[in-house]
Amino acid sequence: MSNNTEETVKELSTNLTISDMKVINNIIQLASSRGLFKPSEFLVVGTIFDKINGIIATVNNESNS
Repeated sequence: MSNNTEETVKELSTNLTISDMKVINNIIQLASSRGLFKPSEFLVVGTIFDKINGIIATVNNESNS
């Protein structure tokens, strides 16, 4: 990855908040309930959903400690 691409990724990742992640997960849940994903896409979508949920849970646990 070039330095310019790495800087862009770092900038984007630092601007993503826990609230943003919660919204993303809500969008995934809504889209899933409406049948917007093909069966072949379930694994990819579910993996991202689980990763985001893990991050949210970690942050919530740390803030509760």
